[in-house]
Amino acid sequence: MVDNNDISLMNVHPLNPTNQVTKANYLIEGNYNMSLPESKIMEAVLSMLDENEEKMNYIEIDTKELCNFVKVNLRELKEFTLDMVKKAVVFTGRDEDGTEKLIQTTWLDSAVYYPAKGIVRLRVSEELAPYLLGLRHRKLPYTRFAVDELISVTYYTKRIYELAMQYKKIGKRPEMTIQEFRQKLGIDDNKYALFAHLKSRVIDPSIKSIAGNEKMPYLVSYELIRSGRAYKSIIFYTKKKTVYMDSLSDNSTETITTAKDIQKMEIEKVREYLRGFGFDEAVQNGYDEGQLRFIADLLYKKINASVLKKFLSEKGFDYVKKNNDIALQRMANGGKSYGAILFSALKGDYAGEAEEQRKRQAQMQSNGKTKTAEEIKELIKRNEEAYAQQDKEKFSDEVTIINDIEITFLNRSIARKGDCSEPAAHRIYLKHKKSTVPKIREAIKLLEAGKEIPVNFFK
Repeated sequence: MVDNNDISLMNVHPLNPTNQVTKANYLIEGNYNMSLPESKIMEAVLSMLDENEEKMNYIEIDTKELCNFVKVNLRELKEFTLDMVKKAVVFTGRDEDGTEKLIQTTWLDSAVYYPAKGIVRLRVSEELAPYLLGLRHRKLPYTRFAVDELISVTYYTKRIYELAMQYKKIGKRPEMTIQEFRQKLGIDDNKYALFAHLKSRVIDPSIKSIAGNEKMPYLVSYELIRSGRAYKSIIFYTKKKTVYMDSLSDNSTETITTAKDIQKMEIEKVREYLRGFGFDEAVQNGYDEGQLRFIADLLYKKINASVLKKFLSEKGFDYVKKNNDIALQRMANGGKSYGAILFSALKGDYAGEAEEQRKRQAQMQSNGKTKTAEEIKELIKRNEEAYAQQDKEKFSDEVTIINDIEITFLNRSIARKGDCSEPAAHRIYLKHKKSTVPKIREAIKLLEAGKEIPVNFFK
């Protein structure tokens, strides 16, 4: 950093996402709005400030490096820095004698580009110096963040995280009105005018993003306070993620098949965690303790919260539980992606299909129609005329033969060998009616020869 206009003395600083940013809480409490690129530029600049300085100096950054960091081109970078020279930052501060004052300033005093050197020289507003520099000896309350915490999320998510994190030591931010919340995030009254929209498009996505962001070490949850029928204010809560997740590894078998940590948690901690994903008290009251722990377990496993809530609301808890059992069976048989398998199971109702298969098989057995491999071969042979000469893969329409083949070979032989599940076997038949029987005949020969059926043979 230099504090003069001699470009020969420029000291270009490299960008480092692991750098720290320190902000006085007075500044965090301010009212302002920024685009996501502007926010990233500002955090990059603030991370390069020397906290021991008393006054703002210039920060020189390689323009190409800054463009890559912010993911914009040079023309866009110039537009964003121009806006940052003009955009207002409004917050309440204090003089050294404690006198309260309202500060109206901008983020940057200036932005000077040197095309020949590929450098931009930025200077943070001098009015912000007491709230960014020398905070320890000024004895102002402040909060420290890693740059990559603040640049890895949307602007609204970053602001909610900042506002909550000031109170991480006590775990609860004082109540603030919805109007104050809007002002701090720079959301005017015409945007998301309905609170339901503000909640669904700003608050809930931000809470979810924080919970799923590995760079952010704290969870944030919230509570809404009513005045009559309307929500008047909001309270944010913070909790260190490691309190819940130290022993949960994303790649371990335990996170897929057990819920040890969740079962040991106090139920209030489980409830608090669920609030962080938008499961408010009204929703939680519809489930017993065991069901709440089950839902929390799914969220720990990175299951999409909005998808989970949708199926719980529309299909019910038992529907989700039964299809989760199917997903766990798939994982035990070598499945790779638990989240993807569970989503498919919920969408396709694998549990319902499996139950229908069991009923059909029980009915066939009670009617004495379950066939052995030899009997199936004989049935196919006797119905050879069902295959038209012009199309060797055309199959007979006789339901009895279809069910015998489907149940005996697809459900038992194929599913047992792990090639696919029983519901999947049924879907294979429905999708490939014309080619199923020839495939089964080929599978019979392989099985009789003592050979394994190849992976994906029926897919």
